[in-house]
Amino acid sequence: MPGPKSKKKGAKQDDVTEFLTYRIHRLNVAMDAQAIAILNAKSSLSQLQWRVLGPICLGLASTARDLAQSTNMDPATISRGVRELELAGLVLTERSQTDRRKVLLHPTDTGRKAVETVLPHMKARQERLLRALEPSERSVIFQIIEKLQTSVEQPMDNI
Repeated sequence: MPGPKSKKKGAKQDDVTEFLTYRIHRLNVAMDAQAIAILNAKSSLSQLQWRVLGPICLGLASTARDLAQSTNMDPATISRGVRELELAGLVLTERSQTDRRKVLLHPTDTGRKAVETVLPHMKARQERLLRALEPSERSVIFQIIEKLQTSVEQPMDNI
C-alpha cells in the first residue's frame, strides 16, 4: 500500500490514489509532460514521433513489429506514428525483398538529425532523474521495474 514517505495525514489504507498503480500513473504523467516540454523546446517532434523515430535511428527497430515488441506500444499507434514521420520526411518505408509482408523503416538524414538534436537533452533528463536517487537505489530501481513488469505479464487467474 502507501510507501513510508507517501502516507498522507488521515489517509485510509484503501485510498486507491495511494495504490502502486496510481502512483506509477502519476509519475508517468509527470514524466510525459517533462518529455513533451523538452521536445517542444528542442524540436518539432511530437512525443509519439520521438518514441517511434528514436529506436529506428538508434538501430533498435527496423519494422513496426520490432517497435511494438520493444516499446509495448499499440500497433495502430505505431502505424500512425510511422505515417506521421513518413509525411514529415523523417522516415522512409520499403517493402522487404525477402518477406513481402514486412515493411522496413529507414530514417532519413533529416530524421537522424532530429534524433541527434533531441537525444542529448533526453540523456541529460535521464541523468537528472537518476541523480534524485542514492547510488544504491539506482542499481535497485531497474530490478524492481523488471519484477513489476514480469508480474503484470502473468495471468490474473487468482485475483
